[in-house]
Amino acid sequence: MWVSQLRNCSLCSVSMSGLMIPDNEILDSLVEKWSKVPSDIPKTKNNYYLRMMDILYGHEPDYIKWMSDPYKMKQMQMNLGNFIQELIGSLENHTNYGTGHISGLDGCNKNDSTGVYIEYEMKIDENTTNSASLEKSIEKLIESSKRTGSKPLLIQFFRTAKIGEKNKYKRYLITGDEYLKLYVPEIGGIRGLISAIESRRSPLSLWINEPETIPVY
Repeated sequence: MWVSQLRNCSLCSVSMSGLMIPDNEILDSLVEKWSKVPSDIPKTKNNYYLRMMDILYGHEPDYIKWMSDPYKMKQMQMNLGNFIQELIGSLENHTNYGTGHISGLDGCNKNDSTGVYIEYEMKIDENTTNSASLEKSIEKLIESSKRTGSKPLLIQFFRTAKIGEKNKYKRYLITGDEYLKLYVPEIGGIRGLISAIESRRSPLSLWINEPETIPVY
């Protein structure tokens, strides 16, 4: 009788070659759950992420092809991160620390007229930082803050997910859009920053700013 009950139990496991594995019902359920047909559309961060990537690589003929290559995409993402770090570091009152800085951080925003003094670590978004890396970044920010008196911020530039009230690092986390709107308000957030760059880098703008490149017939 117990053998019959065992066979009918959907939660029990059976022994196969010495291994305990779930029964067929559970296996079938798991396979069905996780064997969804992959999407033809790559999962992207957001429209701003794509627009910024276009600024860097849109002129390359193989750009779209590279986007589907995980190895190349990883390199492109790293380059995008470095580009954003140096771009923000070039804004007024900002300094890009570069490599080898004593703090180990990415940069600072120091405005003597307003008293703002922020040191920051820059990340692409919330998905490019695992928990160990996040914790290490926060530790560096706190350590430097104790030494310099700066406000420590970890900027997740393209983050779209809301930072939860129960997130233990909430006081240190900020999206790129929020950071720009709070501390560089004249830019107009990420949208304003990207639009300004696109306008500056447009063929017409390049033509106007580099008249010597116009062919003379």
